[in-house]
Amino acid sequence: MRGGLNLRVGLLKDYFEREHAQNNFRFWIFGRGEVEFVGYNATMQGGFFTDNIYVIPTSDITRTVFGGTTGIVVSYKKVQLEYAKVFISPEYKNGWAHSWGHCNITVLF
Repeated sequence: MRGGLNLRVGLLKDYFEREHAQNNFRFWIFGRGEVEFVGYNATMQGGFFTDNIYVIPTSDITRTVFGGTTGIVVSYKKVQLEYAKVFISPEYKNGWAHSWGHCNITVLF
């Protein structure tokens, strides 16, 4: 089960607007935070119907995992550039938190 919040702030048009705005330049920053409650993680604990020897004991699985993303988007007409940084807390005992970034180029048609 997972829940979270999204926030966008910047120079942008109505999210559900279909017609093109007069000002074709838009930019915004965003942040997303989420919490995930884990009942069973088949990737780490093995599948129900397999005998996988590479598993993490059930007692070592973190049952509450936090994640977040923050980034910036610049958009002009039908081209969007995005950079974001993603974070996730450890998913098992003695595990490490992870983070990575990504860049997206989106062309709308």
